[in-house]
Amino acid sequence: MDYELIVLGGGSAGYAAASTATGRGVKTALIDNSDRLGGLCILRGCMPSKTLIETANRLRDIRRCGDYAIALDGRASVDMAALQERRATLVEEFREDRVDGLKDGDFDLLRGQACFTDEGRLKFTERDSGSSRVLQFGYALIATGSHPNVPDIPGLEGTPYWVSENALEAKQLPEHLIVIGGGAIGCEMACCFEGLGAKVTVLNRSRTLLSNLPESASRRFGEEAAKRGIDFRYETESKSVHYRDGQFKVTVEDAEGHEEQLSASHLLLATGRNPNTDSLELDQGNVLTEDGRILADGTGRTSNDRIYAAGDCVKGPSIVHRAVLAGEQAARNIHAKLRGHSDSHVEVDLDPSITAVFSEPELIHIGPSSIDSSWLKKTFDLADSGKAIIQGKQNGQLELFLEPGSKTIKAATGVGRGVIDYSQAVVLAIRAEMTLEQFLSVPHYHPTMSEAWTYFESA
Repeated sequence: MDYELIVLGGGSAGYAAASTATGRGVKTALIDNSDRLGGLCILRGCMPSKTLIETANRLRDIRRCGDYAIALDGRASVDMAALQERRATLVEEFREDRVDGLKDGDFDLLRGQACFTDEGRLKFTERDSGSSRVLQFGYALIATGSHPNVPDIPGLEGTPYWVSENALEAKQLPEHLIVIGGGAIGCEMACCFEGLGAKVTVLNRSRTLLSNLPESASRRFGEEAAKRGIDFRYETESKSVHYRDGQFKVTVEDAEGHEEQLSASHLLLATGRNPNTDSLELDQGNVLTEDGRILADGTGRTSNDRIYAAGDCVKGPSIVHRAVLAGEQAARNIHAKLRGHSDSHVEVDLDPSITAVFSEPELIHIGPSSIDSSWLKKTFDLADSGKAIIQGKQNGQLELFLEPGSKTIKAATGVGRGVIDYSQAVVLAIRAEMTLEQFLSVPHYHPTMSEAWTYFESA
């Protein structure tokens, strides 16, 4: 056996798994074949997107500086070249830290492509030399991530459309951006470029945005974003795309079957992501998938007891903290199996579930994605929060969902600027199965935004 554990992929899940395993003395190799080490979150996801979003939010505040008794001569605008320089600088700093961890870790870092040859071996092809060798493993963990999905729309192929990573590296501000897709990435990028100064239209196939969030929250978000000028088209199908003379022409069809042609300087596809599993020869490893995503249980184990998986390549929500926790737990389970310990089937603890969208306003949902119809709902409008009014963050709402009888807090949803950052106390409350009365008794400093979560009458 060459390695007790081979990890495929050096992103958030893979790095967490390899670090956890080697910390327990497991002989580990990590194989990564990306052009640049660092992973999706650092290079093309969380960190660069939040860099652009931060600038968009600062610009919004500057445009409203008169509300804060600040006089500004002239019109504030974004310097896209300087913004891209800032993004590249920050991303490189974050990347260097991750690369140092990959290269200095106690595991072997192998640069190249891997594919399974059977249930306990894989072929590794070196990236630089192209030479191949077979590696035998005790266990393997797949964490190869995902890539943007490109829908099959007539006329789209060959046009200079954007996917998320192209949008994050935009050298010029679009005059008019059409976004196809009303999920998290679509809404974040729509708000980002609207904040930077672009005209934005969002084409959404369903009647609600952000379908994995409670409808009341997504509706409030849509209302607030529309007030700033984002044009949301609901129940709208993109029928065809044409590009000529620097302009996209997108033919759309609404729910009544009426067609319309929309024109824009730029087109962004935000229609989900697909797993990076095609080249792995998963069938040779007896690893089952569904729509390309690996089927794994709560312990990380796939249909092959010796192969685990974590992160975006696995069926389920693609969220970084979930990927990290899943990778760490899978590594602990593998270590326990290797050493003959009894605790080798421990499921990853993701309670409570957390989903967040860094749009404007932001959204966060804590708890089950499906709200039980029997739960009691309490709503607080941020327009009644003194600190929110002072900070100009009053356009939003907070919701708590309570179990009847016990009044235990089962779920919570927030809509508002910065709500993701000031909702961690509610995460702890739900995890601890606190009642509303118990949570309201916890001291919160005044005046703060987190205090707004206590502005609910005791049930």
